[in-house]
Amino acid sequence: MNTGQEQKTGPLTIRLKEIPSTLKISPSGEIQFPRAVLAILNTGPDPLNIYISQAGLFQEGGMLQDVTKALNKTLSGRFIPPEDTLQWDLYDLLMTEHPGVSSKVHLFGYKAVLNWRFELDLTVEYRLSAESLPVQTPLYRAKFQWNASKTALGKVALSIEVVST
Repeated sequence: MNTGQEQKTGPLTIRLKEIPSTLKISPSGEIQFPRAVLAILNTGPDPLNIYISQAGLFQEGGMLQDVTKALNKTLSGRFIPPEDTLQWDLYDLLMTEHPGVSSKVHLFGYKAVLNWRFELDLTVEYRLSAESLPVQTPLYRAKFQWNASKTALGKVALSIEVVST
């Protein structure tokens, strides 16, 4: 299991991690399906006002989808306490914000996401107070891919790789 890769900038740690889960594939069945979860952790001693300045999800061979607004919906004017983490499930985000992926999953089920490489690009702004100047993180870029497990039927594996920018 890949625990994810991270980028630390000042009091923020950005990480893409795997969280074990299941996915309902029929009214009576489910499979093991790891979630790719974007996590932003405040590791500093002070609350931080977080704002996603740029976020995109790209499917290999497809178009880049801007998901900045979708991520910022939960952040409006919110200060994140020290040691608190914000998290977003990228599978769910793909289903709601990426029309190409969601239409394929609607037609073919979860197998439509298998073996495709996806890329997440993210830049975060944070402030220590409402009056302080914003600090912007470097671009965080990670690739992730779900694959059918060769060893266990009904299980999907997830690989995560951070790309140096």
